[in-house]
Amino acid sequence: MLFASQALARLDIYEMQRLIESGQEAAYQLALPYRSAYEGFALFDFYYGWAALDSGHLDEGVFALARVVMQQPDNSSAPSPNTPWAATD
Repeated sequence: MLFASQALARLDIYEMQRLIESGQEAAYQLALPYRSAYEGFALFDFYYGWAALDSGHLDEGVFALARVVMQQPDNSSAPSPNTPWAATD
């Protein structure tokens, strides 16, 4: 069994982060092939969730970010009700 850090090393998480920060939907496309293998790893779920939200895949993004909050409730980077996408207007 691979440890989370070893497993995530196979996915270029830093490239995914860079794509998200530059507003490119390619981050979501980059993550898709790894989703079934890495769902549940907080670092992957965090970036996958943001990438999914940014690319319009709201259900996937919300569930991924919910996993992060459940695993790391004290993580100040985790989404909160004050995040822009959480608005219901």
